[in-house]
Parts: sequence; C-alpha cells; structure tokens
Amino acid sequence: YLRYTVKKEYPDKYNFEFLENSYIDNIDLTDTVYEIDKESLKCYIPSFDITIYIPLKQIQNEIHMNFGYPKTQYVKPTYIDQSKPKICLTFHGGPNFVDDEPNSTTEIVYTLYRYDVVGTFFVMGDNLEDYYWLDEDINAFLTKSIRQGNEYGSNQQTGDTYLTELSDTGILEAIEGPMKYFKKYLNYEMKLYRPIGMDRDERVDSVSSYPAVLWNIDSNDAVYDNPDDIYNRVISEMDIDDGDIICFNDTYEETAKAIEKIVPELIKQGYEIVTVTDLINSLDIDGKLNYIFDSTYFD
Repeated sequence: YLRYTVKKEYPDKYNFEFLENSYIDNIDLTDTVYEIDKESLKCYIPSFDITIYIPLKQIQNEIHMNFGYPKTQYVKPTYIDQSKPKICLTFHGGPNFVDDEPNSTTEIVYTLYRYDVVGTFFVMGDNLEDYYWLDEDINAFLTKSIRQGNEYGSNQQTGDTYLTELSDTGILEAIEGPMKYFKKYLNYEMKLYRPIGMDRDERVDSVSSYPAVLWNIDSNDAVYDNPDDIYNRVISEMDIDDGDIICFNDTYEETAKAIEKIVPELIKQGYEIVTVTDLINSLDIDGKLNYIFDSTYFD
C-alpha cells in the first residue's frame, strides 16, 4: 500500500530510488505509527514522511484478526499511470521448478515484485504435473505470485502439440488443461492462452472462446546463452513502443538474469509495465472477443 499510495498520490516521489528503498528487504519502518481509522489501518511512516491507509478487510486474514468482513484473499493493489506508455512482459514455456534450488521462474517473479511491476505467465500443463512431488510448494508459490499481481494463462497442456493438427475437442483439451489445474488447486480462472509455436488458424479461433496472445517483440532468449545478449536485444535493438508485448521464456536462467537488468531500465525509460489484461482494459478492447492481441492489432 505504500507503493500504491505514492504512485497514485505522489507521482513525483515514485522513482527508482523510492522503489529500491521501499522494497521489503530495504524498507525502514522505524518509529512507524499505527492506529485504527474507521475501516482502515492508518500508518504514518517517518522514513518516507507519508501516511497510508490499508483497508482492514484486506489484511484481517494476514494479521489473524476478525474485523467482521468476509474472508478474501489479499491481492497487492496496483495503480496504472495512464499517462505513460504501457508494455507487457510475457513469459511462456514454464513454470520451471527445481527442488531446493533457485530457479528461473521464481527469480523472475522475485524481480517483478522487487520493482513493483507485473508479468503475464503462460504455463504448460505438463510442467505442473512434472513436479508432482512439489505440488504443495508449487501451489503456494503460484498463489503468492497471483497475490503479487501477476497474471496467468495457458500455454497448452503439452509443448509438442500444435492446435491446427487437433480435432475440435482436442483443441479445447489442449488449451484448457492448465486452466483446469489453476481452477481446481488455486481457484484462479485463466482468461488467455498462447498457442505453441504461434500455431492457430480460423478453425482454432472459432473453436476457442479464449483470446490468443502472441507478441511483437521476441527477446530471442531461446537463442542467446548470455544475459547481456538478451538485454541488448530487448533494450538496444528493439524499438519498444506503447502497446508492445515482449516475449520471454521463464525456463532459462539466462532470462532470469537478463530480467534483473531489463526491468529497471524499462522503468527508468518511463514505461508502465502491465499485464496483458490490464493493457486490453486500458485500450477499451472487448477481451471476450477472440482477437490475437499484439501491437499490430493495437495500431
């Protein structure tokens, strides 16, 4: 709520230095004053000289107190600055989990949260099932990521199936595989999908009611084996513009390292990094229509 308040009400203070100082590992809460103010927890934070108001209904579960509100799952509040050019960081091919080791997926989510931005992740059903022995840890991580504002969509059930080669029933089964997992275990409804190999045609579009999300800027992280090359590709070689959708794989450690540099640079350049759904909503597009969302459509 500190970042949300500053971004919305004190935009001049919402800069890269503030993001660094307000990150959970760095924030100074010394002498912070708390008090109940009607339906909010009022907090004055001297290190920032700012007062924030946190709705009690949003935090009662987190602090294990009952204020009489229905139980809701806390989701980090977000404020989108409509005056800034908006772009999307999208990731597919994952998630990538390794037992008891840092991994690319969790590192990317960590970086996004550190800099108060969000991403759209297209997950593959088989990758969820491949780590069946980590189900509890995976679901806890995915829940946390969703609560941090990230968006999830389907990258089909398997990575070796092309939609145009399937029957009508097979198309829906392939797309909805990850969707059923998220609904069953996380109570999360996916609304988007990304076809393997960008493979789709008019029949696929007619069978599926879900918008297919492609991209117009490819990081080429599947080709490069050096984080600096990925960074240079995105930041230096590509002409990033309002409405662009950038594609990454969250299965590569090189990508995770590159994202650590790409996100701060995009923020410094003045871009608002949003989810695909937020981008759709900001452009007043009917998300229920089966368009292929990329910058060509936005233009």
